[in-house]
Amino acid sequence: MIEGGWMSKKPFREYLYSDILNDEILLQQYMRVQKLYVKKIFEDVAPVLDDALLSLLRYADILSLSDNEKHQNISQQIAILMSHIFPNSVEVQIVKETVYKNVSNFANLKLVQESSLASESDFGFMNELVFLARKEFNRAIDGEDIFLFDSQKELIDEIRNNQFFSFSAPTSMGKTFVIQNYIKNKLLEGARENFAIIVPTRALLTEIASKSIFEFKDLLSSSNYNIIQSTEAIKDERNFIAILTPERLYYSFLKKPKISFDQIFIDEAHKISGRDRRGILYYKILDIIRSSMANTRVYFSAPVIFNPDIYLELTNFYHADKTNGRAFLFSPVMQNKIYVELAEKRVKIHNNLENKLIDCDVNAVFQDKLNALFELGKGKCNLIYVSSVNKAVEYANDFLSKFGQSIYVSPEDAIVLNRVAKKIEGIIHKEYFLAKLIRKGIAYHIGSLPAQIRFLLENLIRKKLIKFCFCTSTLLDGVNVPVDNLFIYSQKKGLSYMSEVDALNLMGRAGRVTLSEMGNVFFLDEGSDKDKYKNFFNKVLLNPPPVQKLLPQEAIKPIQKKYIISRLLQGKTNLIEKDQKYENVVGFSRTTYEYATSCLNILLHDICNKNESYIVKSFRKDDILTAQDIIEIRKQFSDIEDDDNDITVSVLQKKVLHDAVRNTDIDYPVSFDYWDCVNFLKKLSGIFRWEIYEKETLGRGNSIYYYAVLLLQWMQGSGLHKVIWSAINHHDEKKLRVEYPPRNYAPFNGSLEHKNVIINNTLGDIEQVITYRLSMYFLRFSEAVIKIRGKEALKNDWYDYIEYGTDDSQVIFLQKHGFSRENALDLLTNYGQYFEADSGVIRMNDDILNISDEQLAHELLAVSINFPEIFFKEEVE
Repeated sequence: MIEGGWMSKKPFREYLYSDILNDEILLQQYMRVQKLYVKKIFEDVAPVLDDALLSLLRYADILSLSDNEKHQNISQQIAILMSHIFPNSVEVQIVKETVYKNVSNFANLKLVQESSLASESDFGFMNELVFLARKEFNRAIDGEDIFLFDSQKELIDEIRNNQFFSFSAPTSMGKTFVIQNYIKNKLLEGARENFAIIVPTRALLTEIASKSIFEFKDLLSSSNYNIIQSTEAIKDERNFIAILTPERLYYSFLKKPKISFDQIFIDEAHKISGRDRRGILYYKILDIIRSSMANTRVYFSAPVIFNPDIYLELTNFYHADKTNGRAFLFSPVMQNKIYVELAEKRVKIHNNLENKLIDCDVNAVFQDKLNALFELGKGKCNLIYVSSVNKAVEYANDFLSKFGQSIYVSPEDAIVLNRVAKKIEGIIHKEYFLAKLIRKGIAYHIGSLPAQIRFLLENLIRKKLIKFCFCTSTLLDGVNVPVDNLFIYSQKKGLSYMSEVDALNLMGRAGRVTLSEMGNVFFLDEGSDKDKYKNFFNKVLLNPPPVQKLLPQEAIKPIQKKYIISRLLQGKTNLIEKDQKYENVVGFSRTTYEYATSCLNILLHDICNKNESYIVKSFRKDDILTAQDIIEIRKQFSDIEDDDNDITVSVLQKKVLHDAVRNTDIDYPVSFDYWDCVNFLKKLSGIFRWEIYEKETLGRGNSIYYYAVLLLQWMQGSGLHKVIWSAINHHDEKKLRVEYPPRNYAPFNGSLEHKNVIINNTLGDIEQVITYRLSMYFLRFSEAVIKIRGKEALKNDWYDYIEYGTDDSQVIFLQKHGFSRENALDLLTNYGQYFEADSGVIRMNDDILNISDEQLAHELLAVSINFPEIFFKEEVE
């Protein structure tokens, strides 16, 4: 007997859907259609659409009416797979359009309706009426023909109604679009607030800033807003939408604490649970927001994790009875995850219904990974993930050597590709491998490439002129390019295994919403690594995403936490000594050592300032930090004043720095003399103890002499071409050793391989050492000079010169208004006739917007939208 009567009050649909995913016919035919799809890819077999398969369409129709997001996903997957297997079936197309309407997948519906495959189905008058009402309800912006998925609409409502909210969603759900749409509506409502979107890398910063400018182009001027990539670009009379990396947000808190941020969106928020230096930085950022910005609204956006609400513990959100987090499951794009065992000539596909890998009984005879890539990637746009820069270059060159003659490039495409190749040769070097590769529609995408080249490369991929692009973890961090196939060559990110969340996020790069409805992910297993590759991806595919943690053990183990406390109790802030190796000290790696060092700096600052931060509470919760420890640590560091929030250097490093600024004549050199620069860097090395804290870069051997050359060229505004030419010439004159192939060192021999190693190393050193590590130390030095000697004592601020890559005020002016360094240099060198300057303010004749250089014209247009006041129209008499 059911309580309340003989019959349940539950609606019939709940009975219908309660166990539908275990239906035997559905399971059988879903598995069958997956196998047919794989057979079509590998053997180009055209099957017959029989009654059993038609029954699967009826399941798709039924599932699309469910409110359950998993049901909706399976419904779409059936319709998409069958439409690709039977592209000419009117019945299949009708069902697919019906499914898209039922699940509110307006983006894919538009793709279908714009294609030649659109059907003329009759959805039924009432159904069509309901659909149109739902579509109008989900309209993103009044007057614009862009419509939200139901999950996107629900997400925006959650953001509107909560000061703190944390969510996760599949990579293809369009999380960044939702954030932009929310801000856009706020501007239309007349908001006078400052917004910040925090993205993990500079590459993503440039992309999102550019897209946002064009997305907001009709609102920026009328709403009196700017989109900025640095708080140096803030104008007092305007509000802003800041697109910042965590480092830039953090430095803005240190340098300009009075700047008001009303709403902050942290994109790729799973990085908070990461194990690198950037991961620990988020804790300090959020502690500053928590303690001094009580009214700031904070939102976390993450991919494919089940407990996004964990990040709310780092905010002022304290409600034990309420969870302001949600894991959305709806995915508008499907990924087919296909596992190829090359040695066994066997192919499997991941079955989403039963969560298992199923054998597909197809012929998979490939010599190796490159051969599989070529055969499976024909006629498609392909992205190939590899673990490192060296691997990306090596695989791309091997692929060109093996298959270059077999790749057809049309005369029209060849013109475009050759133009881009010449541009790359001009920016980088005439013998840079990337230029040669691009002429054949092959490329590699690495994080250290300058912004102009990334733009050109990504533009070629979007136009499908690059057919095979080998990439590193840059693509993990959200750089968006549409691809048909993603090939995963490695389970590693650098020398370490990628996290399971990173792996899932990477898979989501296949297929992009608004551009395609499906993408393939190929796992190519050569079986040569004792099943490490297989075991890793089986774990990722067959298990739910791992629960995310704060201060995870992968980043800092309990024994390492205890070691931090023991060092502080000894009055020390360095975790290793000069002659020690990372791995010999409580099992550190370089990455976890940097993480632990930043953790120590935060912990010590908060203990001394009686700040009950998350990190202090975490150490106390684990019984690693006792009340007596806190007393003893405060005694050890009682004579040190540390009233700022900087965690990039320790309190002892700051004390030595302040003593040096107070008691010696240390200062930035008055000129860019090489030996003056070397001597200054040596002084900083002694102050900051680079031989301990920067063992791999600034503190390694005689590396200061090399970095001094690179630094001076960078600050004097030398173009990358000149910097790279000088680096190659320096190696040639000194016959310095070059690492090629990896872990093999030989004197520079003038070969293309050695030159390209030097080129990529130089680009990496500029990004990682000059503009990151040295920039950080210069900032601390400049702040110490101002604090102790006064602002007027800082005559020539090398921090600014390193930040902008020049001491030229006009180049700095252009960069503050949104131009990249290389484009700013190019404009002033080659387009001077369009400029006029008055009292340090530069204005440009708007005729410059018509120049033929595509990449430069694109950036000019973006700046003209964002800062129209620096352009003028020449009056015609």
